[in-house]
Amino acid sequence: LKLISDTTQSTVMIADLYGKVVTCTDSEDCTTEIPKDAIDLANASEGAIRVSDTFTKHFQHEYYAVGKAVRDSVGNVTGYIFVASSIGTIRIFTNALLSMFLVSACVMILVSSIVSLAITGRLVMPLRNISDAAKRFSQGDLSARATVEGDDEIAHLATTFNNMATFAEN
Repeated sequence: LKLISDTTQSTVMIADLYGKVVTCTDSEDCTTEIPKDAIDLANASEGAIRVSDTFTKHFQHEYYAVGKAVRDSVGNVTGYIFVASSIGTIRIFTNALLSMFLVSACVMILVSSIVSLAITGRLVMPLRNISDAAKRFSQGDLSARATVEGDDEIAHLATTFNNMATFAEN
């Protein structure tokens, strides 16, 4: 429990059937008894429940807590487990998470922009080549030809232009 508590910077409390805390990972900031309304919430819920308002008045600081009733194989409540984390710690974690997200988003935008520029350059260069050849041809240079690279639509356009130029030159 101490490892989980230290890793998550939270307080883990295990209480008996009556709400008396039998194990707590933080001796400085721990209550000796789970508040009755938190136990009532844990009993009423099949899943974990949020009990932050209940715990805030029992700790030295503002806490966000979740709790769950521990049941035996028959379904009888045998105790409770609550995990409480300081609101300040949660805020620090959320700010760090948001910062990492923003940095990651900026890096992804930068990388995708660079990739887009590279791809666009690869697509535009053959069109510029054909455009330059057409411009020279229109200015009277009947020997102007476009460079043909590959076997895609742009290469077919360059080949068609070159055939037209050859026909016009002859």
